[in-house]
Amino acid sequence: MLRLPEFDFSDAETNARIFGMPPDLSSRSAGWRCIYFERRHAGQFSTEPHVMQKHYLMVKLNARSEATRIADGRVVKEAQQRGSTAYVPHGCPHQVTYPKSMGELFFISLDPKLVVAVAEQMDPPVRFDGHPVFANSIDPLVTAIGLELDRDLQEGNLHGLLLADAAAQVLAAHLIRLCRGRSSTRESSARLRLSEARLRAVAEYVGANLDQPIRLVDMAAQAGLSQYHFCRAFRAATGLPPHRFVLARRIEVARERLRNRTLSIQEVAFSVGFADAGQFAKRFKKATGLSPREFRRS
Repeated sequence: MLRLPEFDFSDAETNARIFGMPPDLSSRSAGWRCIYFERRHAGQFSTEPHVMQKHYLMVKLNARSEATRIADGRVVKEAQQRGSTAYVPHGCPHQVTYPKSMGELFFISLDPKLVVAVAEQMDPPVRFDGHPVFANSIDPLVTAIGLELDRDLQEGNLHGLLLADAAAQVLAAHLIRLCRGRSSTRESSARLRLSEARLRAVAEYVGANLDQPIRLVDMAAQAGLSQYHFCRAFRAATGLPPHRFVLARRIEVARERLRNRTLSIQEVAFSVGFADAGQFAKRFKKATGLSPREFRRS
């Protein structure tokens, strides 16, 4: 039996061989571990038959494209529109052809070990066997996460690994529910409760480490939870995903420190975890309506 080549879009050589040109944007240099993201466009396009080394998601961005996708022996013609989402599981035979134009889209891939770990952390644990999902329908959650990852990379990877790690957890859980059915993965609401003491420990950890990159695994450890359960419990308790909570805290502390005129704006930026004064100024103005300099004068 002929062995199909394995594709991993996060590998630069494989990516170049498939597409012949670099992506418009990618997470390759961002240091993300469990998730890979890229945005690209192309005209007429076709792949050879292959298998995916990782779990693969495609989200269409332009208005309309037509494709024929072969996955796990099924041949499906796709009428793609903005938000149309395809999912190809790790190890699944796959081929896709765009006879006219591929247009613009996101690719997201997830580490298979991460998906298995999230499945085992569910209550009760589940055994995950993915099946292909064809791009004839819109997936709002995957689209929203893709757009947020895209924005973050355009802004210089503002949230570091925190957003990427949380997005990977949410997408893994979403794929499990998508393939198994939501009723079979319904979990106890007790897992969603985060006590005041644990929430305070997380907030204190964030406050003490604002000048450093903050990782999801470290926030979860303060609460004594897995990353998967922490993401859900934290949002239920605060109304915010972890990366937005951290950003809000950075801005809040920056406001306080800007009132200390002995600190330069760049020193304030570094002290609350921004890579440079320009990145800080952009996010501060978006949050407050004023540049750091204007805020200091007000």
